[in-house]
Amino acid sequence: HRRRACRRLRRSRRRALVGGARNSGHPLVSSDEELEHLEEHASRVSLFPLPSVVLFPGDTIPLQIFEPRYREMTADLLEGNRILVMARFLPGFEDDYEGRPPVQRIAGAGIVLGAKKLEDGRYLLALRGTARVRIAEELPPEHSYREVRIEVLRDEEVDGDALDAPVQAIEDIASGIIGTMGAQAQKVWSGIQSEPSLVRRVDRIASSLLPGPSNKQALLECLDPVE
Repeated sequence: HRRRACRRLRRSRRRALVGGARNSGHPLVSSDEELEHLEEHASRVSLFPLPSVVLFPGDTIPLQIFEPRYREMTADLLEGNRILVMARFLPGFEDDYEGRPPVQRIAGAGIVLGAKKLEDGRYLLALRGTARVRIAEELPPEHSYREVRIEVLRDEEVDGDALDAPVQAIEDIASGIIGTMGAQAQKVWSGIQSEPSLVRRVDRIASSLLPGPSNKQALLECLDPVE
């Protein structure tokens, strides 16, 4: 009886994740439940490669979907698991952009919080980062868009006290930079400071302030929070 009850609870949480996101635009679940949802569907998820976008866990980014293959992808994932993997192209992708050029193996995976379809067929999405992932393989094509099998990468365990000093130093630097910027930047900074996880706070600072996608990619590939 207890096992059946646990299975029912897990199913209800998964329905809350997908159904709640579909109905309200915001899944009413914890980050742990989002990770569980991601791991459950890791064998087949949609890939959206771009040259300069790096998705960090805990960050929310806007996306505009206009290419026909990615419109098909969006329609399918909104009716499915709502998971999207963002990976950067490797250098030299331009000549094969319409095909399937190679991408970075370490990527960010997230869940679509909200979506709006425009009259011309484009989509506007809000994508929240859930985890770092490793692209284990690209799957044989079944659609015009690309799909991959992923491995979810969890941050290495670390004593929280070991993070206090370096995170404080990073926040002091970031606060000085934000202080020279406008009201919108101040609003973003307030959201970052309210993040309870020190690791996620650093990820969000990096997403907002690190210059250039290469620097962001290097941090995305780092699993040791102290580093």
